[in-house]
Amino acid sequence: MKVYLFHVESGLFLGEDFLPSEEIDESEGITALAPPAAHPGSVPVFDRPTGSWKLLPVSAYKPRKADDD
Repeated sequence: MKVYLFHVESGLFLGEDFLPSEEIDESEGITALAPPAAHPGSVPVFDRPTGSWKLLPVSAYKPRKADDD
């Protein structure tokens, strides 16, 4: 089954993969719900409490510094 990956803490869309349906776990950053198509200047973000995607402006996110890991 095609699944969509997101960062567990931020909800930022990370990409796609394929997994058996029994391995889909939103607490692990995996959902079967496809994100909306992003337009220039926006990024899909998964909202775990509502179980849905939303589009947010890219400007809402600051790049991480290497020492923030």
